[in-house]
Amino acid sequence: MDKKVFSSKLRIEQVVLVVCIIMLLAIILQSGITGLLAKSNVEKSGTMLLNQIESVINDNSSREDSHTEELKETYVSYAKTIAYILALNPDAVYDITELKNIAELQHVDEVHIFDTEGTIISGTEPKYYGYSFDSGEQMGFFKPMLNDKNLTLAQDIMPNTAEGKSMMYTMVWSPDNNFMVEVGVEPHRFLSEVEENSIENVIRHIPVVPGYDIYAVDLSTYEIVSSTNELVLDSSLISGFAGSMSYDESGSNFGRIRHKGEEYYASYRKIGNYMIATVYSMNESSVSRFVPVVIMALFMGLAGLVIFRLFSRLYKVNEEEARQVQLIREYSRTMSSAGFGMWHIILKDGEAPRMQVNGKMAELLGIEPSGMTEEQIYDSWYERVSPEALDSVSKSVEEMLSGHFSENTYRWNHPEKGLIDVRCGGTSEKKDDDSFVLSGYHADVTNLVIEEQNQKTALSEAKEAAEAADKAKSAFLFN
Repeated sequence: MDKKVFSSKLRIEQVVLVVCIIMLLAIILQSGITGLLAKSNVEKSGTMLLNQIESVINDNSSREDSHTEELKETYVSYAKTIAYILALNPDAVYDITELKNIAELQHVDEVHIFDTEGTIISGTEPKYYGYSFDSGEQMGFFKPMLNDKNLTLAQDIMPNTAEGKSMMYTMVWSPDNNFMVEVGVEPHRFLSEVEENSIENVIRHIPVVPGYDIYAVDLSTYEIVSSTNELVLDSSLISGFAGSMSYDESGSNFGRIRHKGEEYYASYRKIGNYMIATVYSMNESSVSRFVPVVIMALFMGLAGLVIFRLFSRLYKVNEEEARQVQLIREYSRTMSSAGFGMWHIILKDGEAPRMQVNGKMAELLGIEPSGMTEEQIYDSWYERVSPEALDSVSKSVEEMLSGHFSENTYRWNHPEKGLIDVRCGGTSEKKDDDSFVLSGYHADVTNLVIEEQNQKTALSEAKEAAEAADKAKSAFLFN
């Protein structure tokens, strides 16, 4: 970092003011964003609850319908069995005791015998004798049997004509078509399951998080028929809300309602003959919004204090950092002036090796690094290492990776000069991400190698000449 950069220092007071303004704006922005997110989350949560409720209600309804059909098939089978037994034993048709025995064996509560005109003439309940298909809506359901003796009918659970008891009736003709047999069952367990799976019971037992409540409103009366917490909102609120708010019957709706000085978010949907509403108190929402804003303010205050301390110390360390950077630059310039290029090689498992170079190193490699990736720079160096030098280069890399300094002189194929002699030296450092960074220098020592070879040659020739002279001298003396 140049001294020029540090010549214009910011005043700490100005920095602190800027930080405070940024913190204030961040808190205001955080509050607004939190409010929008809270509303969005309430709507999404409400829609999710409605989806779950509708799914449970539809599943229960489907199971109820399926169970009803199974019961009808079973009781039709019982009715046919009883009709067959009575056809084989005509005396039992008017024998109440025998009819009750047959009913018990077939696990039914009532057996009624109708004549061909649709009037009860016998059965396990004498008090029903004389009732006919014209006696009420429930019994009139079976009137089509008079016109079609191949017809078999099973009725849904409904109050019977005589006593208003919830019963399920099925009716068949006897095999000889002389009478009709009706069996009646009071399906206690099934009725209990229907009650347990009713929308009122489903809503009442849905677990909800604090702040949320669920209401089921009968659309014919706009009265609450079930809720998770009847103490929060009363029927007057829901009736006014449900009666005045328009809603899309094909999907979920979302709105705000006010009641007794408090405001609520409400997601609501028409399901069957009910409107199901999930209600969330905006006071609860405000509390949930306030907490993160306070946390944000505390965090920003702490961050501001840290920033203040950092800026207070920054000017103390900048000059030292600038001095170190300047020393590094001077060292790099000195090395470049001496013909040495500087390089870094990054090695990491699973990734291609990368190479970073300074200007002198790029010049020595004969490349223009501005148009190349770090991987390409590495390849331009490694692929030009002379084949016979690959083993020594690999050995030097291994020494560096082991934490030692290594220097090697090897043959390298320059793109313009051809084969030259280069000398590289360096060491490595392991980083936190388990990568290794090899750092070092690179120089063209071709002339130096040639000079060393010439010196070796001259030395060898001088030695040979001395040996020859010594031999000549010895030969002269002996002669």
